[in-house]
Parts: sequence; structure tokens; C-alpha cells
Amino acid sequence: MGLDFKKVYQAMLDELNPEVVRIPLYWHDIEPQEGVYLFDDYDWMIEKAKEKDVKLVLAMGQKLPRWPECQIPEWVDPLSRERKKDEILHLIEKIVWRYKDVGNIYAWQVENEPFLHFGECDKFNKDFLDEEIAMVRSIDSDRPVILTDSGELGTWFSAAKRSDIFGTSVYRIIWNKYFGFFEYPLPPNFFWFKANLLHLFYPGKPVIISELQMEPWGPKMIYETPLLEQEITMNIAQFHSNIEYAKKTGFNEIYLWGVEWWYWMKEKHNRPEFWEAAKEIMTNKDK
Repeated sequence: MGLDFKKVYQAMLDELNPEVVRIPLYWHDIEPQEGVYLFDDYDWMIEKAKEKDVKLVLAMGQKLPRWPECQIPEWVDPLSRERKKDEILHLIEKIVWRYKDVGNIYAWQVENEPFLHFGECDKFNKDFLDEEIAMVRSIDSDRPVILTDSGELGTWFSAAKRSDIFGTSVYRIIWNKYFGFFEYPLPPNFFWFKANLLHLFYPGKPVIISELQMEPWGPKMIYETPLLEQEITMNIAQFHSNIEYAKKTGFNEIYLWGVEWWYWMKEKHNRPEFWEAAKEIMTNKDK
């Protein structure tokens, strides 16, 4: 998007004042060459959040938010399936050991929506997911493990039973290669019903909205999409509508997805209304 990530991140902390931020730790950033680990950027982000007393969820694994989901270093491609698994486990081990003593780490997220077949990813293996979770817990048994699933398409049960906190995504208007632009015809109590059904089997399981759509979704990357087309799935009215929709689900912890886009609209297109709306929402969380 042509942005300086440090400027965006610092502005988010200084101006939006979030309570919790989720940071995906992308494998291709951390280990661009086999055995060569570059944590400087993530160290900086974690330290800056600590200075502002902002809690962090660190997401790790091979499948993380943002297309193409599985963002794997090129050197991993020719490896065997078993060798890839070993490398992923080693990556998770390195991350948790590095940050387990950092006081503002709130939770670990293992993979992103692993039970949803989406993105350019290898075939999913739930037994390996269990190994990843076990690796995290063997190093840090005090912090909760978050697993996520699609709100509209996932069953939730497989992710919920493995996690301490279950997170659902909530998307309202999407683009699909079969249907084009599509609005889910689901009322907010659809999510309330799924959560209560889940609680029949896992009483007391915390359920949060781990990813609320607050940016456009189209057939191309955002920076390749004309603004008029972006407004099909996200405009300021839809922005506020999604917030009200999320409140009506009854979940008391909601993570907003799209901060880079709000900043990009403000800085590159002189459209500050999304950034300002987010600032108002963060300032009046209790309302």
C-alpha cells in the first residue's frame, strides 16, 4: 500500500488507543533464509505496544490473516511435508521462547481459521495442529491459546475444543469468484445462536469476534482496486453498520480488521472519515 509500517503502527497506538492488538508474525518475514531469524521489526512493535500499555495477541504458524493466508518462505517450498512440519514447530518454539516473558503478551493465536479451506495453503492436518498447540503450551502454560474459525462458514466446534478462547470472524459483504459481490443474509443472532450451541458442549468457553470486517473485500488487492469498487463492500455507512451488527451479537470482545486501510484512505486519498470513526469507537468502547 506504499505505507511506512512504523508510522502506521505508531499512529494506531497514539491516536486510536486500542486496548489489545493482534499481530500476525509472518514466517517469511521472520525466517527469510533457513536458520536466519529476523525479529527486529516484531521486537519494535512489541516494545512500542508495551510503552503504551497495550496488550498483544501474537498469531503464529503457517496460515495467518491477509491473502494468500499461508505466507511461507521460498526456501520451504521444496521441502518434504514432514520436514515442513518440523520447521513450523521450530518457528513456533522460537517465537514463544522469545516473547514468553514479555509482560504485555495477552494470548497466543495458533494458525488462522485452520479448519476453513481458504487461501493458497497445503492440505490441512488437524493432528499437526494439535502438535502446534502442544508446543505452545509446553513452553507457556499460563497464557491462553486462541483458535479461530469463520463465523459464516465454520462449525466452530473443532477449533473451540482445542482452544482456551475461541475467536470468530464476522464478514458482511464479500467478493466470491462464483457469485461476485455478496452480502450474507444473516442476522446478528445467528452468531449468538452458534455461541450458545457451542456452550452446550463447552460451558463457559470465551467466544470473541477476532476479526470484524472493517475494510473492503474484492477480487484484487485493495491498492489495485478503484475506490468506487471498494465502496461496494465498505463505505462509511457500512463501517458504522458493521459496528452495530457486531454489538448485537452480544460478544464483549471485538477486534476490528482494517487499520492499515483506514490510514491509507486518510493519507493517500484525503478520506479521514474511517480513521476518525475508529478513533471515536475506541474512545467510547463502553457505549
